[in-house]
Amino acid sequence: MKTNVLVGLALLAAPLVPAASAQDEPVPAISEGLYLFSTFAQSGPHPVCSESWEFLADGRMLISSGQERVEKSWKLEQDGDGAWIVARIVSGNHAPDCMGNVTGTYPTEEQRIYFVEFNGGFIQLCPPPGRTESGEPFIANCYARLVRAENAG
Repeated sequence: MKTNVLVGLALLAAPLVPAASAQDEPVPAISEGLYLFSTFAQSGPHPVCSESWEFLADGRMLISSGQERVEKSWKLEQDGDGAWIVARIVSGNHAPDCMGNVTGTYPTEEQRIYFVEFNGGFIQLCPPPGRTESGEPFIANCYARLVRAENAG
């Protein structure tokens, strides 16, 4: 009985996470809330680019990058390689982003961002995994860090 109560309490405390893919595999927890994105590339002591990403429970994602504001739809997926943020741009203001670039026409196709969650509450964003000669996946050249705003420091 005590175990059932603890399991029930743990389920109630679990973060809200969009549904996983049809494979029903667990997806690392990116839940609704504000996250800070920063590149690993540095310009002096600062990241080359910093953004805010807000994941909303209704499946929208709001990104502030420099003067640019973009709204995307989002969901999480898991496959044999790992976990993905799957997003599609809904709208944007075409203003300069954190790198000073202006996007003329936003892509309409789905964007897939591979991510790896680490103990300590941060997430690395990476290109899709490569494969060794034997077919084993490996992760290299991760380019950014994503951390919940309340955990940034």
